[in-house]
Amino acid sequence: MKKDGFIYIGEYYHKHGKELSLTEKKLGKTRDLSDPNLAVSSEELTIGYVIKQAYSVQDVDMTFDLITAFIDADRLTGDWFEDHNNNLKARIEKFIVTMGGMKIDSDVLPL
Repeated sequence: MKKDGFIYIGEYYHKHGKELSLTEKKLGKTRDLSDPNLAVSSEELTIGYVIKQAYSVQDVDMTFDLITAFIDADRLTGDWFEDHNNNLKARIEKFIVTMGGMKIDSDVLPL
């Protein structure tokens, strides 16, 4: 059964504004962007995690499976992917929009 949901791309950031040379991105899926489990945070860590982009899709499971198969060569572990050329978000967006998905405005993304 098809279920609407969201595909999101997340990445690490430094909580004190320092430059990070990390190129990993996390690709995820959810039915609810306000789910508190999407945030990976701790008061004591200086490295945080933020969702940088999300897309509304009609069949979240199929779309996620297709995208992860398409970018599998960049997989590090689990749903984390290497983004050496800093073009992973653009490649995923092109795929999702071609499949009929819609980009979500950044002002509604969880912090």
